[in-house]
Amino acid sequence: MTRFRLPVAIFLHLFPGVLLLAFAVLAAPLFARPEWALAAGVLLVVVPVELGLVLYAFRRGLPPIRAPRRAGRLFAITLAASLLGGGTVSWLEPLLREAGLGWSLSAAPGDLDPVTVALWIAGPVLAGPVVEELYFRGWLQPRTPGGPVISCALFAVYHLWQPYAWLTVFVVALPLAWARTKGGVVVPILVHCTMNALTFAALLSGALQR
Repeated sequence: MTRFRLPVAIFLHLFPGVLLLAFAVLAAPLFARPEWALAAGVLLVVVPVELGLVLYAFRRGLPPIRAPRRAGRLFAITLAASLLGGGTVSWLEPLLREAGLGWSLSAAPGDLDPVTVALWIAGPVLAGPVVEELYFRGWLQPRTPGGPVISCALFAVYHLWQPYAWLTVFVVALPLAWARTKGGVVVPILVHCTMNALTFAALLSGALQR
């Protein structure tokens, strides 16, 4: 398998994030709520760009999407590792905000507005994770110099709209990268969707309590 040169790998990892950030900034005035711009950008920018590149790269099919043997066990281990890893470092996010990495474009729902909920479920919870795993883990990871660790680091920086969370994203992504090496992207997709769904549930729970 041919590996990309490092500048190419960096560009392919970060380019969709740059497009999404630009869309969110430029389109925000067009949306009634600021969180809509980023969630909509997942559907309008991330999904077509990343899926288009994957389909172009794999002209005869997609990256390995077969379910590995003992997929349930692999899913449980990967999800537990991502939850534990994320929980271990997420407490640093407020400190990183105070250290100057506090700016962000949030897709978090401020309340239970139906449009916000629909955009979040369709984008960050479902379509976004599926396409991101096909793109980052399925296509880029095995072709990135330095392997999964470098790919995960670049995946974290891809989240340009929330730099305070880069460390958390990196730690959460490491088990996904490991699961990818055990057999395709099915388990990483399921874990990524589950992680984002849990985040969404926590955000909604906070909105309900206000």
